[in-house]
Amino acid sequence: MVALRDPNPLVAGRGIAMLEAAGIEVVTGVCAVEARRQNAAFLTWVTTNRPLVTLKTAMTLDGKIAKPYGSVALDYGEAGVCACADARCERRDSRRHRHCARG
Repeated sequence: MVALRDPNPLVAGRGIAMLEAAGIEVVTGVCAVEARRQNAAFLTWVTTNRPLVTLKTAMTLDGKIAKPYGSVALDYGEAGVCACADARCERRDSRRHRHCARG
């Protein structure tokens, strides 16, 4: 089973072709959505020749991303803090961190 064909033109499909030539049935597309998400950085680099960039920002209801210099920092609230922690975990490797566990 193969989730995604490798988009790298140097190797694209050769492994699958080798298996099929050896008489091994190959099923593609298994868990493709999950694989695409897990490999987003690699897939972006190979297909667009640019890195995957994530911008993390907090903004007020009126669209501002910062208060005037010297004023108190924004209060993101618990939902905002959890969303940032979740995004951070998605961007890290497979190591799981304490703040990512949901019980």
